[in-house]
Amino acid sequence: MPLYSRTTTAWLVCFLCLPSFTMAASTKHKKQSQNQAPVDHIQQKGVSVNFKLATPTTAGTPTTPLRAGEEASIEFTLTDATTQKPIIGRKPRVWIAPNPEKKPTSDKQCRKIIGSYLQGSLGARPEIDLNAYYILALNQEANISVIDPLQGYGGSKLLALVELAAPGTDWVLDTPQKRLFVATPSNKQVAVVDTATWKVTASIEANSAADRLFLQPDGKKLWLTAEGAEQASLAVIDTDTLKVLATPETKMGGAMVGFSTDSRQAFVSQGSALSIFDTQTMAKRGDINLQTAATSLAYANLAQALYVVHGQEGYIEVVDGSKMAVIARLEAKPGMQSVHFSPDGRWAFAPNPKDNHVYVFDTADNSLAQTIDIEGGPDRVSFTGNFAYIHASKSEYVGLIPLSALNQKQKLSVLRFAAGQQPPEAADIGELNPLAPTPEGNAVIVANAAEKTIYYYAEGMNAPMGSFQNYLRHPKALLVVDRGVRETAPGVYASNVKLAHEGRYNVAFVLDTPRITHCFNATVTADPKQGKDTNQSATLIEPLSMEYKLTVGQPVRLRFKATDSTTKQPKIGLKDVGVMAMLAPGIWQQRLWAQSVEEGIYEVSFTPPKPGMYYTFVHCPSLGVALNRQPTLILQAHVATADSSSTMGK
Repeated sequence: MPLYSRTTTAWLVCFLCLPSFTMAASTKHKKQSQNQAPVDHIQQKGVSVNFKLATPTTAGTPTTPLRAGEEASIEFTLTDATTQKPIIGRKPRVWIAPNPEKKPTSDKQCRKIIGSYLQGSLGARPEIDLNAYYILALNQEANISVIDPLQGYGGSKLLALVELAAPGTDWVLDTPQKRLFVATPSNKQVAVVDTATWKVTASIEANSAADRLFLQPDGKKLWLTAEGAEQASLAVIDTDTLKVLATPETKMGGAMVGFSTDSRQAFVSQGSALSIFDTQTMAKRGDINLQTAATSLAYANLAQALYVVHGQEGYIEVVDGSKMAVIARLEAKPGMQSVHFSPDGRWAFAPNPKDNHVYVFDTADNSLAQTIDIEGGPDRVSFTGNFAYIHASKSEYVGLIPLSALNQKQKLSVLRFAAGQQPPEAADIGELNPLAPTPEGNAVIVANAAEKTIYYYAEGMNAPMGSFQNYLRHPKALLVVDRGVRETAPGVYASNVKLAHEGRYNVAFVLDTPRITHCFNATVTADPKQGKDTNQSATLIEPLSMEYKLTVGQPVRLRFKATDSTTKQPKIGLKDVGVMAMLAPGIWQQRLWAQSVEEGIYEVSFTPPKPGMYYTFVHCPSLGVALNRQPTLILQAHVATADSSSTMGK
């Protein structure tokens, strides 16, 4: 029997529950001057949306027209149609696909296209999906797992494995999330990973065994520190050239670094001294004497102050960089390791694994707001918009603290869920964080190194909704690379894309609150340096039929139709249409080359060896059609019965 729905992670199922789309919009296409990128404008339900797709030049002025193969910036500006104020905190969904028609897509057709994307319909796949994200796991081994949580098949969601020259001790993503810096102190290097190819593309040679990385908020400079080094333990790297800019003099190894919000000031702690540097000139502005040695540093954007944790003694000093002075002292208990700030900057969370408490301070007046009991040695904190998540090294449970309840005077009750069955304490995570929020905004992922597993938890559930195997590797920290559009300025949602082929494109846009849908238009011209794009390969390869019956031990012929999406003509004479058949969850597979049986029709035959669910995947290297991680056809094979007969095809 055919299965019309593709397997998917549970958190995507909610997309299928969307009510019918409505369109009551006025659409305008603003005319731009010769040197400006075209801007499309729509207004629906009190919301104005400006769309722009452009390639910025080095001078910052967009070029026009957009050319195939160029990296472009895609941008949506959302404002209130009445007040013109930016609309912030949203998560638009966007897909880009070739538009074979010579006219703009109608509202009705647009709704149909968007619906097919949301449901994962067979044969309805965009060229670019700006809703994807990847989970990165820094392992105890010398590698990084790259997991695609929204795709994958047969239980395997491992997209790539980044091999490092040595185990990583710290890592940080650059601001546009194009590069990942990984400290590998045992070989005195910092690896630079390209997040487009998932390859190590460069290595920064460090003068000492740098084991901590600190990236300025503006992303321009990377500061390296080395624990226990005697000299040159602090180095500043230009992230553009990857060259050493400065090696500020330090008294000893193990420096920690914090930055002001505008990246103009760097705070460097060593022992009981705190030095403040001008990041533009790299000149030291002065020193502040602390009472005791610092355990960690963190800058509070809302308070515009540096919070210096003194873990052994059990207090936090608050430093005003402009005044070059300590302005407050927050008392707690000995054992604190770090301080973490809520997304709005209001609340400072200081976990204390020694006394099993999390101290929450109000940065508005530096008062102690809450002392929260967390069993199992709380050591790390991560946030979504609604909750603080507390990791404990000696417990498999993760605590949840509602941010909206922190103003209450009474003692808070802590929600919790089990991220596995074993405590993760076997992992030596150092300063790393095994928690990370996902782009959905209401979920987190949790690494459990003891179980070699990553758990996915969505708010409102009693337990994780699912998990990802890390393939016998021990994950000690997690990061998320978001391929979707992100809010880069108030009300401005943007990302970078690269359209490989010339032609017209649909840019399908969905905003959930209020519900807005629209298909914008984009045109890409051929790159004159490359000549005309004769193989745009907006090629659709889809099953000729969905009605196949599979019987164990009996051959079945599967047919696929290859069509040029632009001309609607069949793609004939292809010699490299490949099909992979796989029995879930990956326990058997067979790769076959299809034979041309009619114009644009290609056929393979295989015999299912066991009952179960079979996934088929199609690729064609000559057309640039990769072996898609989303199955083309899902079929169920049954054991032969007395009245069953061999079925060859439909």
